[in-house]
Amino acid sequence: MIKVAIVGYGYWGPNLLRNFAAHDRCFVSEVCDVDERKRRAAQKHFAGVSTCADADEVFAGDADLVAIAVPAAAHFALARKAIDAGKHVLIEKPMCCSVAEADELIALAQARGVRIFVDHTFAHSPPVRRMAEEVWAGNLGRLLYYDSVRVNLGLFSRDASVTWDLAPHDLSILDYITAGAMPETVACTEITHFAGHRANLAYLTLRYPNNFIAHVHVNWLAPVKVRQVLLGGTQRMLVYDDAQPMEKIRIYDKGVTIPEGDFELINEALVQYRMGDMHAPRIENTEALALEVDAIVACLLDGGEPIVDHRAGRRVVSILEAATLSSQSNGAPIALAAVSDPARAAASGS
Repeated sequence: MIKVAIVGYGYWGPNLLRNFAAHDRCFVSEVCDVDERKRRAAQKHFAGVSTCADADEVFAGDADLVAIAVPAAAHFALARKAIDAGKHVLIEKPMCCSVAEADELIALAQARGVRIFVDHTFAHSPPVRRMAEEVWAGNLGRLLYYDSVRVNLGLFSRDASVTWDLAPHDLSILDYITAGAMPETVACTEITHFAGHRANLAYLTLRYPNNFIAHVHVNWLAPVKVRQVLLGGTQRMLVYDDAQPMEKIRIYDKGVTIPEGDFELINEALVQYRMGDMHAPRIENTEALALEVDAIVACLLDGGEPIVDHRAGRRVVSILEAATLSSQSNGAPIALAAVSDPARAAASGS
């Protein structure tokens, strides 16, 4: 059995508690939150669970794994204490607020012989897994573009911009389906429509080798909720619509063939459009977080490598850090090498 303690019982903590408590190889030993009302809520929903207000009590306890579900600004300090106490950690996205913080946590975890898991939940989602399988099998051909819209009316965060709050979902999906490939440059344009608040709308553009480009639109000020990804390849195209109750993945046998040469001299009649069939593969209806918990428990008890480890967490943080630098430079592209130093990355095992 894995003894799990949860630090933070706000938006995501209840989901963590529910899934760890439901796993037959886990035991939730404690829930920690500074808010007494949240501690009472945890005890109400899971009778008998111990609670505390001070995370140091958790770190001094006998938990094997500490799940950290607090605002991102507190991830580093809490994770460092947990790791230093010899605990494995599961850190809610994003892993931390800078590459430097990520490197320090990674080095400490390696010294203490514990694992860092990062809560990139979408990497465990059945639709994303199917999307990745299509990419890995070469069914889409060479990837051309990833175009995502992730918008809603709220929830406005006091602790992070919309870039750091919503974009990690798409960045983690990209990281998963490309097997950890990193963009060469990141450009980000953000805007804040409310004085004294963090950015509520952002556009990110990631340029990868081999002419693959990703565009991510995140927005807290939209009249409708949209969670849609278009993934285009040289052979097929795919639509992932997470807001759809059915047919979350649709694969289109569509594309275009253009003869090589000067496009101005090419006869339009020579441009060929392929308009084939669409099919929607069957996708299992299993909660992504339940699959994530199962993968973490199996990793700790049975061995093996996690699906999302410290390296994936660090890669996403490095892209977010580059996006922040770009936004501060009026959207100028930022080379990832300026953020993710290769020598430092090699030293940290990334």
